[in-house]
Amino acid sequence: MTCLQGKVDAWLDFVSHELELPATMWVYPVLGYTAFDKKLHGKAVADTHKALAVLNKHLTASTFLVGHHVTLADIVAVAALLYPMKLVLTAEHLAVYPAVQRWFTTCVNQAAFKAVLGDVLLASEEILAQGNKAATTVPAAGVAGAAAAAGGKKGGKKGGKKEQPKKEKAAAAPAASEPAPAKAAKPFAGLPAGTMNMESFKRHYSNAPYDANGERDYYTTIPPFFTGEGEIAASSVFDPAAYSIWTCDYQFNEENTMDFTTANLVGGFLQRSDAIRRGAFGTMLILGDAAPYEITGCWMFQGDSNAEILANNPDAEYYNWKKVDTSDPAVQKRVAEYWCTVDKFEGKTVYDSKLFK
Repeated sequence: MTCLQGKVDAWLDFVSHELELPATMWVYPVLGYTAFDKKLHGKAVADTHKALAVLNKHLTASTFLVGHHVTLADIVAVAALLYPMKLVLTAEHLAVYPAVQRWFTTCVNQAAFKAVLGDVLLASEEILAQGNKAATTVPAAGVAGAAAAAGGKKGGKKGGKKEQPKKEKAAAAPAASEPAPAKAAKPFAGLPAGTMNMESFKRHYSNAPYDANGERDYYTTIPPFFTGEGEIAASSVFDPAAYSIWTCDYQFNEENTMDFTTANLVGGFLQRSDAIRRGAFGTMLILGDAAPYEITGCWMFQGDSNAEILANNPDAEYYNWKKVDTSDPAVQKRVAEYWCTVDKFEGKTVYDSKLFK
């Protein structure tokens, strides 16, 4: 690998991990692909600004990301920023990233870019997702000299304190005898533990033996998981009385027209499932050699329903869920394909697979 190729690959990794994901999480609710979540939105905006700061520092002394002409690194980075630049990254957000704005406009006005993207108009005002009531405050850490996120305009003359209206008398505190509000139950709370332990199964799966090529052979872990036969701890054997397995299929696969946005969609889905990690395990597959890509998955949950993922992951409602009959050998084999394949699934190419454990 040449030095130039290495630098391009480094920027591709940066875009994939540091820029594309948070930018996508910011824009998807605006486009209506996912529900707005205030906490996730705040993190997405802050992380996007962190990535922009890195880009700006590099581009201050460079016309393009690598060398003196457009490379794949520029193409991928522009693609990651295209919708953010058009929908949410207003002049306020870009104020301290002049090098990024110069580089982006330089790229999109190149003939090759214009042939694909047409004219790209930058956002004049931030478009808000449904449920978001105010334009995003620019994070203080991401904007030099900007007011802190919690700050506001000073009132009164010469910076003096603005007179505040008198507050109404506070409502009386609740009587001591009134019960405190009940705390929200943790996911899977109160469900029977059963004979299987989720963590024990995850260790069983993760410690799959190596094959002749030095790769983990995860297929070997699934038959004993269902049958209890062979070298497997009793606490790693599937208990249908306390656990259930479900498949899920994305309802809008026809919209998966770009590989990296489809991968980010799945990555965001797994990220938003973190609250149920203690009682869940599964894989998500992206299928296809070309767009539109198909998203499908297979999950195991503690309990007899998929209620916890629906309650804790707002994206779960965009999937069709089906509980499978784990007593059927054909179903057991299909589950193994979901959880273990890396190249083909039911004749379709696996573009990417992501594991949640």
